[in-house]
Amino acid sequence: MKKLLLAVLFLGIFFILGCAQTAQYDAKADFGQEFKLKMGQTASIHAEKISSKSVKITFLNVTQDSRCPADVQCIWRGAATISVAVSEDSKSLGEFEVSDFDQLGYNSTVKAGKYYITLLNIEPLPDTTKEIKLSDYVATMVVKV
Repeated sequence: MKKLLLAVLFLGIFFILGCAQTAQYDAKADFGQEFKLKMGQTASIHAEKISSKSVKITFLNVTQDSRCPADVQCIWRGAATISVAVSEDSKSLGEFEVSDFDQLGYNSTVKAGKYYITLLNIEPLPDTTKEIKLSDYVATMVVKV
């Protein structure tokens, strides 16, 4: 009975330690592959053929959204800007702002270390009939070396 109890205790500790070391990510992609994140989510980007390092991108906030609402006809399309945190193998590379528009002082691609992070799209479009919650935003991005 003691051996069985010790075996169960040992397996329980092994399971807990194993789970504590396994990081969970909301998205996984290879370099050059598109991925989507909701605000607060983190993606793990990795490709052994390109780099032995693993890059983590966290969608922190929507800092600006001046895009033309979907139900309005506008002269200018506007732009949305988000902030992201970037790390490489647990070392922070910083926080960066990236936009869905690449003109007039906006940057759709930012460089973090040797990585290029591009915001391809941000959804949903504004709408004059309903408020967009920060939790509704979904960013489509790609990371390249």
